[in-house]
Amino acid sequence: EELKVESLEVFVNGKLIPQFQGVVTLTEGENKIRIKVDYADASGKIVATPYKDYTIILDSKSLVINTSLNNETVTKDQHLFTASASCPL
Repeated sequence: EELKVESLEVFVNGKLIPQFQGVVTLTEGENKIRIKVDYADASGKIVATPYKDYTIILDSKSLVINTSLNNETVTKDQHLFTASASCPL
């Protein structure tokens, strides 16, 4: 039987993220994320509501940010640069 995704909900630390667009804001330390999906059958009846829980620990003190930016004044409307972040183990 084919099922249709009726709704998708994402919670971060127990709070629903309205209109989830693929990005969440984490707080320092432990973060609990739950992703829940409602599946409906052809008649529109919800037949399954699975969810998955994730724990993400943010330790920003260990985060290293590398960038091509220099200490300079920019007067243009656009300024291209590269940046990356890593967390050494």
